[in-house]
Amino acid sequence: MEFSERLQLEAAAFDERAEGTEFRIPFFAFQGDGDVLTPPAPAKRFFDDVTAPVKEFAPIRNAGHFASFRHPTSSST
Repeated sequence: MEFSERLQLEAAAFDERAEGTEFRIPFFAFQGDGDVLTPPAPAKRFFDDVTAPVKEFAPIRNAGHFASFRHPTSSST
């Protein structure tokens, strides 16, 4: 728990916009719809601000923060 607590503080201070929102490569966001560490609504707002030649927001149903690892074959919505 001590390690997780440190990660939570660091994650809360993370500025996803610091690197910018314009990308020259495809941008994909795979998001667990039940993620409590990176909630879907703020993640979607960031995604909406991104400019990229191709982009897709892929929510993974019934999944949390480690959705892409725990549900690697799940399809989005």
